[in-house]
Amino acid sequence: MEFKINEEQEPIRFIGLDEKKILNQKSNEKIQEERSRTVQIINIPLYITPKDIRAVFSRYGEIEEKGFYTRHWSVWAFKEYLQVIPLDLSEEKRLDRKEYSIKLCGLPSNTTARDIQSFIEEVNAATFFIPKKPKGYQPLKYAYINFYSQEDLETATMNSAKANISKEIIETNKEIIKTIIDGKRKNMEIVVMGDFNQQYEKYNNRKLSNKITTRKHKIFKKLEELNMRDMQKEFNNNDKIQPTFIGNNNRKSRIDYIWTTENIYLETIKFINKKQQYINTDHNMLQFKFNGEGICDNYLPPLPSVVKRKE
Repeated sequence: MEFKINEEQEPIRFIGLDEKKILNQKSNEKIQEERSRTVQIINIPLYITPKDIRAVFSRYGEIEEKGFYTRHWSVWAFKEYLQVIPLDLSEEKRLDRKEYSIKLCGLPSNTTARDIQSFIEEVNAATFFIPKKPKGYQPLKYAYINFYSQEDLETATMNSAKANISKEIIETNKEIIKTIIDGKRKNMEIVVMGDFNQQYEKYNNRKLSNKITTRKHKIFKKLEELNMRDMQKEFNNNDKIQPTFIGNNNRKSRIDYIWTTENIYLETIKFINKKQQYINTDHNMLQFKFNGEGICDNYLPPLPSVVKRKE
């Protein structure tokens, strides 16, 4: 019911108990609707202010009070990759978001998420968090990564393993070049052979196109600069170089090599690239035959003389 004290006054309204329940129900529905459009922001660094947050998240839509809505698990804010969680997300689903997690160790000092943004995007990380030191607030040398699925996690760890292997290959190649330079300084004749796990043809195509040599191909550039000879390339028509390896889906490539110094190349009589008959392998066998006279004899130390002791 409602009544007025005078005609100019707004009517005064009394609400019955049943009607009050209905109004409260509508209010609860509105609250729930607002919760569905609101998220929590996790791991905000101390240097990011509420004003910064509003500026960053306003691009996702109009902000009501301090709330906003996004479908992503994380968003970029300055140097950080901030984790966002819907306010109405159940505890069970919150735990599900931590199911596919790994710890990434060995980060350089003072690394931020923005420094390795390309890596985060490449592995399709759902969240990425680098903890800070309690004193000084510098980033620690490890990070926690959550993934959307087990498949994403396995793909990321596999790629990381490949990256570690690539790093080891690059370091090994540096040692090989260092050894060759040292040997040449001592006038040694040198043979470098084995599975390089890289294709010279890809390096050569980049070189002919005036493109920068990639780190993994620098071994070929250094070998050429040191006047080493690629035996298969020298003994075969360059347009018809035979593969040395057959991989998955019958894909063929040349990743096995024999490189020698100039003198050994000039004395080489034969080079062979053939399939293995008695060993089960996906690599071919490379052989070369050279005339050792005038090369090995000049470098072999003389045999020590044997002096018989008198009885």
